[in-house]
Amino acid sequence: MFTAITLTIACVIAWWASYTESRVSNHVRYEVAKLVPRAHANPAIVEEVVVNPILKQPLQLSLEYVYHKSIETDKEFQVIVTSGDDEVYGDGRATHVASIEVNHQPIAKYRIICDSVHAKVLIAGIIQEGSVQ
Repeated sequence: MFTAITLTIACVIAWWASYTESRVSNHVRYEVAKLVPRAHANPAIVEEVVVNPILKQPLQLSLEYVYHKSIETDKEFQVIVTSGDDEVYGDGRATHVASIEVNHQPIAKYRIICDSVHAKVLIAGIIQEGSVQ
């Protein structure tokens, strides 16, 4: 009986963790997708989402590149979010990596810090076509 209760509790905890992570990933995906057109309309908006001011200009350029690549190819960009930090360029602080693709071609990656669906999405790093900031 004790074993059955323990297993049930473990399953509920695992399900809840998975459910919560899925919601956070969707939140990150939505916020990054919104950021591309917003940054095109008002480049100063990136000040609100960078963890370090040194990332402001590279992020503006990266988002503008994504926007123009999408227009140029006449294809919508896709945002793919994975949990955890980038294995090659990360330092362990990021909670997610958001990769943007146009026509199934990777264009940019952003190291994201976001712990909950109510938390602000912050960009901790930019990885674009072989360059890292």
